[in-house]
Amino acid sequence: MKFKALGVLSMAALLCACSSGSKFESVDIVYLNPNHDKVMSEVLQSKPIAKTEAQKVFSDPNTTIEVYYDDPVNDEYRIQVVNLSDYYFTGHVDFPECEKSINVKALPPMSGDFATIVCPAFDADADFEYDGDLYERTEEAAFNVPMEIYYFEEDDTVYDYVLDSDSIDAEMIRSLADYLYTESVLANLEGTYNMYVFAKSDYDANNFGDDAIKAVIWLDQVNDMAEIYANDGSLVERINYRS
Repeated sequence: MKFKALGVLSMAALLCACSSGSKFESVDIVYLNPNHDKVMSEVLQSKPIAKTEAQKVFSDPNTTIEVYYDDPVNDEYRIQVVNLSDYYFTGHVDFPECEKSINVKALPPMSGDFATIVCPAFDADADFEYDGDLYERTEEAAFNVPMEIYYFEEDDTVYDYVLDSDSIDAEMIRSLADYLYTESVLANLEGTYNMYVFAKSDYDANNFGDDAIKAVIWLDQVNDMAEIYANDGSLVERINYRS
């Protein structure tokens, strides 16, 4: 792999077998939610998966760490670190030619974190190195119902969550809301999101009517809030995650 320009899109990755810390100047991700570390400690297992298993994950190009970049402004590069694995990545990504390193904490599966580095010597054909650990969610914090996720291309703040279950009850919806809140905190998302919950049988049958909507979850992770609505628009529950 090589650096990918955001919009052009890559970068070559070398799993660093060196040390657990970087020898370069570190740049930390700025997390929007001040409770990021608290959420991380509550929902992720305290110990990472075995290094041998992590090496297998990292060595697979379909489940590795990738890096993307924007066109520079005055030698400032906006870098996105992307986690393609099914685990949560905590570690660092090093850019030797820049003598800079980006630290990442609990980056969720299929998510990306952004940071800006100043690097006059930036080379899109250079290799980057990374090292770190992979974590799983605790059983209590997991959402174990298989699901598919679709978003509206014209508005990436509106999603359909399709659950592979025909017995979707209030407890399952609340569990999904809790999961999505913590996931959005760890993914460092900004803004508000509307999520429509469907049963897979209805969705596969192209039944998208109001009667097929099991719930609507409105989420605002920056303000630590979620609201659950019934398919008739009535408020079922308002959740304040700060209390």
